[in-house]
Amino acid sequence: MSMRKLVRDKIPDILTRLGKKFRVYSVSDKSELIKYLLDKLDEEVMEFKKALNIEELVDILEVIDTIVSIMGWNWDDIRDIKEKKLKERGGFSKGLIVEMDNFS
Repeated sequence: MSMRKLVRDKIPDILTRLGKKFRVYSVSDKSELIKYLLDKLDEEVMEFKKALNIEELVDILEVIDTIVSIMGWNWDDIRDIKEKKLKERGGFSKGLIVEMDNFS
C-alpha cells in the first residue's frame, strides 16, 4: 500500500541514504500545495497533542510559515491582526470556558 504525503525538503535525500525505495513528486499548483499543507498541519497538530513538546510545536510553525509564504502574506500584517484581535477579544491565557446550548 502506498501513501503520499508532503515531507520536508531534505527527506528524499535522507531516504536515499537509508536505501529506501520511493518516488518523489513536486507540487507546483498553489491550491494543491495548500491542500497538502493543510493535511500536514492536521498531522503535525495531532503529533503535538500526543507529545506536547517543543519539537512538534516547531513542526506546526514550519507548516504555518510555508503557508504564509505561499499565500503572499507577511508576518508584520499577521502580528498587527493578532494584536488587534487580542485588544478586542483578549487571548486565551485566563483559561475561560463558556458553556451554552448554542454557539451560533
